[in-house]
Amino acid sequence: MKNILIIPDKFKESLSSAEIIDLCIKAIKEKYEDANTHAYLISDGGDGFLDAIANNQKAAKKIPLDTLNALGKPIQSEILIHGRNAYIEVAKSSGLHQIPLNQRNPQYSSSYGTGLELKKAMELGAKKIYIGLGGSATNDGGIGILSALGFEFLDHNNNPLKPIAANLIKIKRIIPKAFPEIEFYGICDVGNPLLGETGATAVYGPQKGLQAGELIALENGLSNLNQVAENQNLALSEKSEKGAGAAGGIGYGLLTFLNAKLLKGGDFMMDLIGLEQLVHNCKIDAVITGEGHYDGQSLQGKWVSHVIKFCDRHSLPLLGFFGKISTDINGFSLACEISNPNWTLERNMREAPALLSVALKKALDKLSI
Repeated sequence: MKNILIIPDKFKESLSSAEIIDLCIKAIKEKYEDANTHAYLISDGGDGFLDAIANNQKAAKKIPLDTLNALGKPIQSEILIHGRNAYIEVAKSSGLHQIPLNQRNPQYSSSYGTGLELKKAMELGAKKIYIGLGGSATNDGGIGILSALGFEFLDHNNNPLKPIAANLIKIKRIIPKAFPEIEFYGICDVGNPLLGETGATAVYGPQKGLQAGELIALENGLSNLNQVAENQNLALSEKSEKGAGAAGGIGYGLLTFLNAKLLKGGDFMMDLIGLEQLVHNCKIDAVITGEGHYDGQSLQGKWVSHVIKFCDRHSLPLLGFFGKISTDINGFSLACEISNPNWTLERNMREAPALLSVALKKALDKLSI
């Protein structure tokens, strides 16, 4: 009997991990009727983080709550509670996918809604809070989250500022809060620092709707936030820490003001799923993974990079499926770009289920296991 492990990332704004898994299982069963599939929802901290946690920790309870999206509009979201652990997904309340394309402007967005989720977790008695960073619509350095937890960011007249990115440059003093009994963890797949050409604003700002002139303004805003924090001895070298630039600088906010630890999303998920135990308990004949776009960032801590290392470590055949491949690709027994080069991006995204199904069938015919 064939044992096939299915652990794909999402195709962003096109196919969820769950949808990809369903298509994989269907194609596998058509090729190998008696195949045994081991499928796991994963997330490196972005969209789908709570779904992945819930799928792999059946005892976790979903707690609904009223909060705000990145533009301050009331929405309903949820967090997960498992014992004294809480799990929060930034993309649930402060996510880019919730904001219509013509309304995306990180200057006026805030992570305040995510802060309300952290506040709820604390009220429910959580002592360890895991925050999935990714997919955010914000570039506020985490001041939205912190404001919801009681921090104050004051201007030159000692007036509280609304916690949006455009006000970062106006911050002159910070009144912090302390939560010594709570451990905070940020889960992310990126190693970007807060500032500079590889920082939060330069790399992710354009993807969130920032124009060229706005990039400079918000870079200066984040720099000012760090400078004020350093002047008050609240920050040391957190701005340069790997992952500080995650989720529009939320990584920095967690490190600096909540004494958080940043964990690599792939390592966190590997441990949660228990893949090492699985591969020792049964013979895995092949592994299937993928993501929407395989590019230069894919090997910089993203989920696919962890899968490549895992398969190399255990000498497992690896099949990769991608919407687009735009850099050299190694480590796969077979890697497939599923998009049709004659179609627009929008059509390829719309037709992704059919494209992936065809690619899966062709790949399984080529693979000898």
